[in-house]
Amino acid sequence: MLSLLESLCQKGTLRQLDYQFAKFIASMEHHHPQPVALLACAVSHELAKGNICLNVEQFNVAACFGLYGERAKEIEQKSESINWREIVTSSSTIGDGKGQQPLVFDGKRVYLQRYWYYQQQLASKLNQLAQPIPLTQSEMLALSATLTTLFSDSESLNWQKVAAAVALTRRLAVISGGPGTGKTTTVTKLLSAISEQGLNQAEAPVIKLVAPTGKAAARLTESIGNAVGKLGLSDEVRALIPNSATTIHRLLGAMPNRAEFRHNESNPIHADVLVVDEASMVDLPLMYKLLDALPSNVRLILLGDKDQLASVEAGAVLGDLCSYIDHGYGEHQHFTLSQLTGYQQLPSAETTNVIADSSCMLRKSYRFDERSGIGQLAKQINLGSVAEIKLIWQKKYADIEMSQLSDSSYQQLITQLAEEYSGYLSLLLQSDALSKEQIARKALAEFARCRLLCANRQGPFGVSGLNEKIEQALTSKRVLPSHKELWYPGRPIMITRNDHGLGLFNGDIGLCIAVEEEGISRLKVFFELADGSIKEVLPARVPAHETAFAMTIHKSQGSEFEHTYIMLPDEYTPILTRELIYTGVTRAKHQLTLCINNSVFMRAVKTKTERFSGLKEALLSCKIN
Repeated sequence: MLSLLESLCQKGTLRQLDYQFAKFIASMEHHHPQPVALLACAVSHELAKGNICLNVEQFNVAACFGLYGERAKEIEQKSESINWREIVTSSSTIGDGKGQQPLVFDGKRVYLQRYWYYQQQLASKLNQLAQPIPLTQSEMLALSATLTTLFSDSESLNWQKVAAAVALTRRLAVISGGPGTGKTTTVTKLLSAISEQGLNQAEAPVIKLVAPTGKAAARLTESIGNAVGKLGLSDEVRALIPNSATTIHRLLGAMPNRAEFRHNESNPIHADVLVVDEASMVDLPLMYKLLDALPSNVRLILLGDKDQLASVEAGAVLGDLCSYIDHGYGEHQHFTLSQLTGYQQLPSAETTNVIADSSCMLRKSYRFDERSGIGQLAKQINLGSVAEIKLIWQKKYADIEMSQLSDSSYQQLITQLAEEYSGYLSLLLQSDALSKEQIARKALAEFARCRLLCANRQGPFGVSGLNEKIEQALTSKRVLPSHKELWYPGRPIMITRNDHGLGLFNGDIGLCIAVEEEGISRLKVFFELADGSIKEVLPARVPAHETAFAMTIHKSQGSEFEHTYIMLPDEYTPILTRELIYTGVTRAKHQLTLCINNSVFMRAVKTKTERFSGLKEALLSCKIN
């Protein structure tokens, strides 16, 4: 079996890491070295695909490794007679999580021990936070009055008000909603209610705001700031709501060249309320480490869109949590929420769990109405409705432009993007009247107005090929200088690896600008940080990065653009899924331009991703009636 795995590794089907882990397990296994090595290899391979475990009851070796033809036949012949349940229950390297075995079997799934630990600990911590907060009758009346002041009752059922009420009754709140449903508006009003409650009790809460990436943190900062400005809050309440967000890594105290963080269970973060935006991007290990670093009395508010792409790394924590979001509220929580909101028609369930009672789905989009093609398209993508999407193409909505992918439409899109990007490049010439920081701020804002998104990294339809084409088009227009060097004035970049020393993180966007210093023109790269400040870095010191005229849809998470362009490859690949298409489309705030092969697009819409974990079941360990 190991020789077969080695050959698959040499042919690029398996990672070297998968094969070496299989060898390691085989060397430790006393009873079934060959089949357990195969199983270990499969668990490691699944982890790379984002799955934190392997279901042995559904284990198909060839399908797991993506094999077909003779390779599939060979490995199936070697594994078809294996009784996997018998193997895992008698293995010396597979335990139940209580010992030190490197693999864990939970009765149905096999995990790496570390990921089993993360899952179980995370489920326990979430369940503890999700327990009801005891509220006196006077507190209920005061909170109800606050909610009435903050939220309009012009609608028959204002889900934003319900979400805030949920968060006031539990230390855990899971709030999911699509684009324009008002997640940050809701949380800003919620924070003002929590602040007012704290001030009334002479316990002013310490509130912190985080997001997975610098760009998402900057957008959260902007959104919260805008919402606070519209609410007419008292100076005391306004002072308690942070005016900037940070990244999760910064909050936890990431340390250079070290996997652990400064903050953990022994050294918790100083916070009474923590808001995590874009929670769908947070993988299982990071979510565990975040909760491990929180004090036991914290309020944790998770915001996100459950239908977006799951995290790049393993797990789908928000998706698992939202499995119960439509379950309905249990009798006690239904009564409490009705008292706080005045709504009697809330969904109910005879038997529920604390996670369902801590969740709320925002169901109304305030950005996209019935006349919005973007909103309609996002909705039908989520439903996987190919027939309805075809009708959307026929209706020719003003905010959607769709062209069939061809040589001419490809070139036309490149030309259109060169025209779009000329705007920020022209601002770089205004050096006489503005400081370098002012130029950088204006140019970064203009560059952020639109973006080309794609699915792949390589090839003519990927990031590398499209960046090259756009650079060439801009050079031909003479708005970008002809250059042979990597760095040139106007080059946009995106950081691809965290650099804690510089304070730059994966996803941060920078612009290379020529600045005059002591009579000498020097190239500097300027970034706008989450707190709104401008940071300049010499090109030689910029950490791992790539040109950013085009970026992958994965990298665009946490960002929104006035005008979003999407180009997909001319042939289907497994990376094209419903969640990927939905995430790309919902980056568009006002205008969406698609250059696609329609059949490829429709196949992607019909391909729904499922991440495998045991978190949903682990969360059910704390049931209530």
